[in-house]
Amino acid sequence: MEDFRISISRLIVVDSVGVAIAEIDLRNGGIIIAKGNVGKTSILNAIRLFLLPETNFKKSFQKFGFMNNKGEPYTDDESYEHYFPSRSSFLILECENFLGGPVPHCQILYRGESKSYKRMFTSLPYQNIKDLFWDSSVGEDGIGGAVQNLSIDYVKKALKERDPKHFKTIERPQAIKEALYANDLLDVNAMRYCLFPLSKLDDASINSFKALVKLLFDMKTGSDAVRLAIANIIESTKKERKDELSLDINEFLNRNQMLGDKELHLQKVKNLKPKFEELSISYATLTDNQSAETKLLQFDRVLRGELDSKAKEHKLLEDQIHLALEQNKNDQKFRDDAQRHLNELKGALKQESAKLEKLQPQLDTAKRIIDDYFGKPISEIEEILAEELYEEVSNLDNLKDASKRKVRIDQLKTLIADENRHIRILNRSLELKEFFLSKQLENGDYQILSSINSIISKANPGRRLTETELDRFKGFLALFERDNQQYRFFDRTLNIASLIEEHSTEEELEQRTKNLAAFEDELHELEKIGNQSDILTQTEIARLQRKLERYDSELTKVKSYEFNLQTANYANEEVRFLTQQVEEAENSLSKAQNSLDISQRELAESKESLSSFNSNLEKLKGLSQRVSNSLARHQLVDFPLEKLSVESVEVSEEFFESLENALLAKVRARSGVISNIHFLVKEGVIDNDDDLFTATLSDEQIRHTYKQIESKFVHVDEEIANLKRQFVALKSEIHGIITELEKNRQLIDSFEGFINTEFKKATINDLSEVKAKIGVNSRFEALLAEVAHIDLYADSRLSSEFVDRLKTFSKEFFDEGTASTLTMEKILTGINYHVKKQGAKSLETKSQSTSTVMLINIKLVEVLLKSVQQSSCKVFFPLIIDEGASVDLSQFQWLLPQLNESGFRVLSASTHSVSSELILLFGYYFKIDSMKTSLPYHPERQIAFTSEPEYIIKPSVAKEDQMCIFGETDE
Repeated sequence: MEDFRISISRLIVVDSVGVAIAEIDLRNGGIIIAKGNVGKTSILNAIRLFLLPETNFKKSFQKFGFMNNKGEPYTDDESYEHYFPSRSSFLILECENFLGGPVPHCQILYRGESKSYKRMFTSLPYQNIKDLFWDSSVGEDGIGGAVQNLSIDYVKKALKERDPKHFKTIERPQAIKEALYANDLLDVNAMRYCLFPLSKLDDASINSFKALVKLLFDMKTGSDAVRLAIANIIESTKKERKDELSLDINEFLNRNQMLGDKELHLQKVKNLKPKFEELSISYATLTDNQSAETKLLQFDRVLRGELDSKAKEHKLLEDQIHLALEQNKNDQKFRDDAQRHLNELKGALKQESAKLEKLQPQLDTAKRIIDDYFGKPISEIEEILAEELYEEVSNLDNLKDASKRKVRIDQLKTLIADENRHIRILNRSLELKEFFLSKQLENGDYQILSSINSIISKANPGRRLTETELDRFKGFLALFERDNQQYRFFDRTLNIASLIEEHSTEEELEQRTKNLAAFEDELHELEKIGNQSDILTQTEIARLQRKLERYDSELTKVKSYEFNLQTANYANEEVRFLTQQVEEAENSLSKAQNSLDISQRELAESKESLSSFNSNLEKLKGLSQRVSNSLARHQLVDFPLEKLSVESVEVSEEFFESLENALLAKVRARSGVISNIHFLVKEGVIDNDDDLFTATLSDEQIRHTYKQIESKFVHVDEEIANLKRQFVALKSEIHGIITELEKNRQLIDSFEGFINTEFKKATINDLSEVKAKIGVNSRFEALLAEVAHIDLYADSRLSSEFVDRLKTFSKEFFDEGTASTLTMEKILTGINYHVKKQGAKSLETKSQSTSTVMLINIKLVEVLLKSVQQSSCKVFFPLIIDEGASVDLSQFQWLLPQLNESGFRVLSASTHSVSSELILLFGYYFKIDSMKTSLPYHPERQIAFTSEPEYIIKPSVAKEDQMCIFGETDE
């Protein structure tokens, strides 16, 4: 399968490195020619900014290796302002990448903030975007001039419009690396802006490539770039990040010294443990009694507060007794009032009950009489009783007066005759009952007639009414109009009578029959009186008088029944009401008695409490005097009150005595603690602090210092054991490092073998054999021999002899003031070449010429680039030989064809004095200072080179085909 191909084809510099614009075609290589100090080398070096994944000029010499012609590095600011002096400064690199699309793409660099620069990418070739950076239509000389209002925003906006699908800006360093060094050859989008596909996208491979880029721009003999490139590539061959060589020797020495010092210190601490135990006992006593002073003062304050409270409480108790006396008086009065009220209610209840008891017999008699009349109205019963009374009075008068009796007999005879006549009429009417008016008139008419007169309505004509009579009835009754429950007769109204007869004809007949019998009996009795003796008459008179008295009594009771009943009901209500009032009064009396009992009990208790209180108060006063004496004795009278605790304390003589004992114990313990702290600090258990040896120590100083000392003694055994483990770990770590050092030495030998194998395949000018020797620092070799004799299994520190030798190595190997970290870069001293020329019998050991070293270095770069490159891709890469005129022409005659065949596009820079023979060998040249614009971006930068490369003799077709692998050079 044909290799994928990437070729860096064109470099464009806009308002940068001393030019207004310079367009350099890189496809065939060539020489940039200009007078001195124009910026031709800077133009070539600008390619580094595209190839390296950097974003700023901080530590620029380490990143890019920019130097002046004296070999002195440029500062960060000089480099930044040289390439990006203004907002209209742009660097453009065009790359032909068949992996990312069928046409060239462009990477554009522009000025950022704080020494930074940024990138944008477009899939368009330079010829499609040139007008954004240079206006070829302006000026009178055809050279063109600056684009008006050129700015970063202007370029971004235009590119977004022209290349909306693929235009992008990339700022993240990792994203830049992924774009520049992409290696997924099957992903068009990933490969679109790739410049060099790495075999692996890890930091080691990227660092190797960065070192090789520096070497591409610095092929001089003895160049440090060769050493750095080899060191980075050796590191990149390691499989894991942890395999990278990074040994800080001084750090090991310091750790060993620190562990040794710690071992001596811990042993001394362990020997002083009895003294610490003595300190711990005193400190525990001090801690237990730490707040003795404040507790005693707190006790005093609480005691004084309690005395003040007791004084107030004494007043309250006296007030309480006074209130209890008042309450007792009030409760006594309330109880007496309740008793008196109850007695009054009971008297009223007794009167009402007696009244009801007196009325009840009269009500019972009247009720029995009324019940005998089967529901008749009392008024009617009164009439009957009055009539009976009247009759009995008449009977009595008849018994007493014969003339009155004679008149009554005549009346009875007349009444008997009248009743007999009515009885005959009623019997006849019943015999002819079918002729009742109720039978012959319609119901409505009969109802009207009954409403007019119920007696008339019961008339019986004894025959059928004639039509004339019926019409007369109807005509008359028609004058009555129905109006709801009444009949209206002109301006009068009648109530509508019920059709149910109150006294039927049969009932009237029965009543008149009874009346007749009563009249006849009375007549018989009166006639019999006239014929009987005086004794019988007097007996009858007595009987009638009794009966008359009874009737009179019954009539009186019936007449007063309703009044007596109302009176009895009222009395009943009064009895019920008074009974309820009596119950409530009895409850009130019970409550009043309870309140009186409670107030009497509370009064007794208050008097008892005051007596007990007075006894305790005298004891507290005595204890207060003892406390005052104690405070004066211990000089605590003026102790600051704000330091008092807020915890509660018990006020008792026992507790006071315990506080005094605690205070004495604290004084003795504090003295012991301070004495032991001074001793242990002087012995170095903890770091010495002059403040600890002042006249007095604060509680916080004591606590903090004790905790420090305690921690030392508590963990001393654990720290000793841990220290031994650290010694073992340190030596184990050294063992691992020894292994790594040996592996790294083997890697150096292996890589040297790889280079020599590749050199055997190569032809370098007139050399039949080239052998490379990678220089290794002799002190490193000595270190390897030294560390092999360390006892790696003892739990003690490294021997003093070994430590001394390691210190000597560090001092000799590393410059003073630099990091003492052993890396591959520091191990390697460079590379030497031994060559055999054709026809020679053996290798030459002498130093080679600059030209020869350059030829070999170029072949080395080719070999090293292939070691980091994606194997399925072919890259046509620029290679810089600065000041090519200093190289032997005979070397170039062989070198240039070899480099072109290997895919390199050789570029160089020279002044106008360069020989035509060298130009002829290169084939193409660029006289960049041959044109200047009258319309630059800045007056200091007027060179405007936009022409195609020139040549003395056009290269052969074969050479051109071989060099222009992507097509014609002409745009």
